[in-house]
Amino acid sequence: MWKLVLTNILLSSVVLLMPIIGSANAGSYNDYFSDYECSTPLLDNAVLTATSALNDRGPEKAKLNGKFYLYSVVLKWAFDLNTWTPTLTQLAQAVSVVQPEERVRLLKFHFIDDFLSSLVGRLLMRRYVSLCTGLAYDSIAFSRDVRGKPYWLRDEAKDTHHLSFNVSHQGSFVVLCGIYKCSAEIVDFGVGVDVMKLEYSGGKDLHHFFHIMRNKFSDTEWRCIKQSRNNRHDQIKAFMRHWCLKEAYVKELGVGITIDLQKISFGLDNGVELTYENSPLTGTTLKLNGVPMHNWYFEEHMLSADYCAAVAFRSCRPEAGKFELLETSQLLKSFLVVSFDDEIMEYSGTSWSAKNSDFDQRLIIDLGNVKNVTHIALQGRSRTDEFVTEYSISYGITDLEFADYKEPGGNVKYSDDGEYWRSYVNPSSEPQVIRFLNNIYTYIKYF
Repeated sequence: MWKLVLTNILLSSVVLLMPIIGSANAGSYNDYFSDYECSTPLLDNAVLTATSALNDRGPEKAKLNGKFYLYSVVLKWAFDLNTWTPTLTQLAQAVSVVQPEERVRLLKFHFIDDFLSSLVGRLLMRRYVSLCTGLAYDSIAFSRDVRGKPYWLRDEAKDTHHLSFNVSHQGSFVVLCGIYKCSAEIVDFGVGVDVMKLEYSGGKDLHHFFHIMRNKFSDTEWRCIKQSRNNRHDQIKAFMRHWCLKEAYVKELGVGITIDLQKISFGLDNGVELTYENSPLTGTTLKLNGVPMHNWYFEEHMLSADYCAAVAFRSCRPEAGKFELLETSQLLKSFLVVSFDDEIMEYSGTSWSAKNSDFDQRLIIDLGNVKNVTHIALQGRSRTDEFVTEYSISYGITDLEFADYKEPGGNVKYSDDGEYWRSYVNPSSEPQVIRFLNNIYTYIKYF
């Protein structure tokens, strides 16, 4: 669908063009991009708000991409197995969408909890790839590298999507973190994730366990663990946080915990206690053999009172945000047969879209101060099952009064024909004085 956002992201983008050189040819995208695309970040500091009659589509759901806009979609999902008591029908349907070789792996589990954890992880992977690429479940295939790490088998001749994802599970939680990158400029990026329960259930006493595990941590890490208020619970929490970070890091590398973990030293942000309310913490640092690793970015989360999670991002720093706790219906609706009327669209994570048709959706961009604008260009995603078929654009120097931005011929409602790019030029050919840009979607068509 068409969306109005401020940087090149997965779903769409908008470009505002200022009269820098000569006059622009409205029919030539190459002409106005080469001559008029702003040499300064016109939209970088703009403010985006949204209104909608739908639940969960208020202004707080309107988001701008962060500084690292190349990584347009970052999804973090968590599923609590305690919320699902599957029926035989649900199990049969869930297993049916998994690849045959993965079904063989599932059948090797002796305990139902292990079976369900692994099954949910596979469903999350398919949900993620399907959401990012638009592919049907039966068109998605996974393989494993030499270390057993799953990856999406991308058809390089057809698919331009670059994805990195990782899954982890422990106890009742299964988590997935994934990145979708829409730019072809940089493809070397990655993500690792791990989840840990904040408890020690080993057979030996805690002191003996710590003695065994001491050589897995640097001196800095161990001081942090042992000095956690000299409290058993706090020491276990500090231990699990460090271990969770190490797991997330080595999982992204795909090397497992066979490497010398003592050379991997994390510095926690000890100035703030890690709780669910203030998750995620983003002040974590990493040193490898004493050398700071500046191309890594970490998030620490509390999923509940008993579970923590860590995410390791390599060569990217997405906008921080909490894990989305998926409900059973969200997990299952991805593959269960639904009627046309029941099908709903997903929230992408770093842009704003409606779940259903909504006749009062709008996005408003505040440019911060008045600008002279000659063109508005909208970009939609090229692969989708739905798009906006009618919308209007208006502008103003205040957010109280807007004038219609008309296309040649005087139309104020635009009917989209599915083009990937559309450009709008005011018929007066004069720059329009704009601070606030108002985009109203009046109808969404689903296929």
